[in-house]
Amino acid sequence: MYKLLIVDDEHYITDGLYRTFSSLSEFSLEIYRAYCAKQALDYFTRYRMDIIITDINMPIMNGLEMIAEIKNRWPDCRTIILSGYNDFEYAKTALKYGCDFYILKSDGDVPLIDAVSNCIKRLEKSIQEKQWTLQLESDLSKTHSLLQQNFLAKLEKTLLSSDTSVSDYIKNASEVGITFISDEPFFLVGCRIDSPVSPELSLPSLLIEVNIILQDCLLNKAQCTPIYSEDSEYMLWLIQSLEGEAPETFLPYINGSLERFQYTCQSNRSILLSLLTEPDFFSFHEIPKYCHKMRFLLMYRLSKSEKMVLSSTHFFASSSNIVDSETTLQYLNNLEQSLIQNDKEIFHRLLINLLEKMTDYTNPDLQFLLFHNLRNIFFNAIYRNNRQNDFICTFHSMSFFHIPFEKASANATETFLSIEKWLFSEDMDESESIRRYNKTIKTIHRYIKQHLQEDISLTTLAEQVYLNPVYLSRIYKQLTGQKLSNYITRERIERAKTLLAEPQYKINEIGYQVGYESPAHFSRAFKKTVGLTPAEYRESLL
Repeated sequence: MYKLLIVDDEHYITDGLYRTFSSLSEFSLEIYRAYCAKQALDYFTRYRMDIIITDINMPIMNGLEMIAEIKNRWPDCRTIILSGYNDFEYAKTALKYGCDFYILKSDGDVPLIDAVSNCIKRLEKSIQEKQWTLQLESDLSKTHSLLQQNFLAKLEKTLLSSDTSVSDYIKNASEVGITFISDEPFFLVGCRIDSPVSPELSLPSLLIEVNIILQDCLLNKAQCTPIYSEDSEYMLWLIQSLEGEAPETFLPYINGSLERFQYTCQSNRSILLSLLTEPDFFSFHEIPKYCHKMRFLLMYRLSKSEKMVLSSTHFFASSSNIVDSETTLQYLNNLEQSLIQNDKEIFHRLLINLLEKMTDYTNPDLQFLLFHNLRNIFFNAIYRNNRQNDFICTFHSMSFFHIPFEKASANATETFLSIEKWLFSEDMDESESIRRYNKTIKTIHRYIKQHLQEDISLTTLAEQVYLNPVYLSRIYKQLTGQKLSNYITRERIERAKTLLAEPQYKINEIGYQVGYESPAHFSRAFKKTVGLTPAEYRESLL
């Protein structure tokens, strides 16, 4: 799906083009509109746009000046000038600014639709043309130093105090070819390879290629440090801005780049991957904490049945609100009760929450408390059900229940989850995923019903549930069997039918109340759905 932005200070032109492109089924477009250059640049600050249609003459900043700003941030954005001036100098200047097409407003919609179609083809061709350079870089990167990954693996597992010398770590990193930018905050992206590794491409080579594609999508605006091991399908990136950009604008840039990254991997290399972003920026001292959190979410929150996820960590971690020891003990009590009652779903959800807290290395006392209480709960369940011999046959010994915390804690998460699976003889991964997405759909539907009078965009909906807009669109259709836009239209029309039964409301007023900006647009949408115009429908009720 590509993002199209329409910009013109004449509202009737902007709104008309918005309706025209919204009605075209041959393009997979998410459409936005702006009525001045400032509003358009605000979109580009927060989101990645693929194609822009703009007028030249606008107040404060004209279209060409705006395009220069946009090209600096998103150089791959395709641009179309829609002008009322049939002047060669205007067209010449537009080409100088890197515009793809110069179209006159008097030419009608057909040339403009063709231009958008050609822009989509150019975007796809641009992605394909990069493949040969990516292949070359992939071959060169196979010599990637093991010293770098050893250094990063050690950094990820080290508890850094506020007294730790950051300059020493940065110096040691530079000695093995890793660059960190002093005093620049970090963002974190986590990745899981969803597609099976082919015999032609080993997992290490696949990880290297994925890293190269991400570097290319970030357009040299970010310092991107990968953390991975050659035997794992999980990968993390520590990302810093190379231009000192403010976090509130740099994060949307990362998110926009990740959309292109996931699409490029899938369409050109048949690599399916899921991506999580950490929306909070953090300092060098907090690297281990955030890396640990990300790995936990990738491995234990993101289920195997979920593919091509593109989301923030808030979506997966929002239910983990264990804030103190008292609450933790209550969770432990509920966990044991759910085990006694054989409630697999509740037990799994509580266990995941507790294990996530147990990975918080900044609170060793809580770690110790959780470890020993969880171990006692499992131990009691085994003896209560007289399954000691079965346990020994599966796990070869009972030593896990006797060795000290210091020796057992390193692999405790994996061990507890393995014992849980053995106790219930069933993996609860999928049911947890279904529960989470059902909650997401309910949140989306509730927001739509409460904001029918507004212009409801896919991006606005995605922000309500911490998902990427493209991913939300895809997963919504998978779960409900219909497009989000169709659901919004259906809700608008159903609300309109209710209001049409009330004679005190004028038809034009009803159109505005359900989100249609003009009576003509409302009438067309209503008739397309119901088969009658609003006036005909009201008459049929008499």
